[in-house]
Amino acid sequence: FAAGLWPVWRKHKTRKHLRAKGAKVKMHAFYEVTPREGCAFGASVRGFSVKEALDSPEAMEQIRSDMYKHRLLIFHGQTDLLPEDHIKLSEQLGSLDHILHRPHPKSPDPRLLRVANDDREGFMSVGTSGWHVDGVMLQAPFAAQTMHHLHAIPGGDTRFLGMKELYNSIDEDFRALCDRLWFVSGV
Repeated sequence: FAAGLWPVWRKHKTRKHLRAKGAKVKMHAFYEVTPREGCAFGASVRGFSVKEALDSPEAMEQIRSDMYKHRLLIFHGQTDLLPEDHIKLSEQLGSLDHILHRPHPKSPDPRLLRVANDDREGFMSVGTSGWHVDGVMLQAPFAAQTMHHLHAIPGGDTRFLGMKELYNSIDEDFRALCDRLWFVSGV
């Protein structure tokens, strides 16, 4: 996603700062969800630390609720998120009981798929052969998927497509055909 797609954001005070002042804060007060302008789904969140919220059931419930509502949440500025935090977040949003890839030697945990533009740092060319839907080879697809992008290269945008919008955009005859088809994939 290119910078500048989202409006200016209001920065919220951290939980530590608010607690130090004696305020009782509900997690929904920690961040503001701003729907992506001109898009049918998805929202951005700024001024919020996922890492600080991992031990808060209220925060996780708010994130799940917003994920259900918007279907895609982009939490900006999560530079302090460690691999163990990423796993903890993923476990709170769904199951990690799948092995869809072999671990990269630089991956700190075999459950994390490490992708890079340098094969010494991570797997290269993952998901670059065209559009794809992650997890279709599983009998029960992912409830949620988390990604932590640390660095991006020009032209390396990850784009998301709402399957509901795609399905609703096709003509009635083609939709009827799709309704009769089954898809089976394997690894």
